[in-house]
Amino acid sequence: MCCRHSRPGDCAETGHIERRHRASLIPLLIPILCAKLLSGKGKSKENAEARRGAVFSYVGGLTDPELVLFLDFLLQPFLRSLAEVGDPCASALAGKTEVRTTAHARTRTRTITLSVV
Repeated sequence: MCCRHSRPGDCAETGHIERRHRASLIPLLIPILCAKLLSGKGKSKENAEARRGAVFSYVGGLTDPELVLFLDFLLQPFLRSLAEVGDPCASALAGKTEVRTTAHARTRTRTITLSVV
């Protein structure tokens, strides 16, 4: 069962991912989400904004460890570029992402703090 529903069939109807499947499915979804987030050539501005909004809506539901995977995936091209020009920061930054979230109950939002440790 997923985290929000009492009946197994409810997850399939609403699109929620069952807890037992998240560990294997989220790493597969992250590259797809990043591609959707960054793509936009030949698309209208409204479509691109809607697509990015949908991706960020999904990203907002990721757990902290899943969010670290997402951000690490987004930072990989940047770190590769640093490594190509011989910047010593590239090796220092690789794999050192830390994410902390703070939930705001009144506004039902979450603040995400990205740190490089």
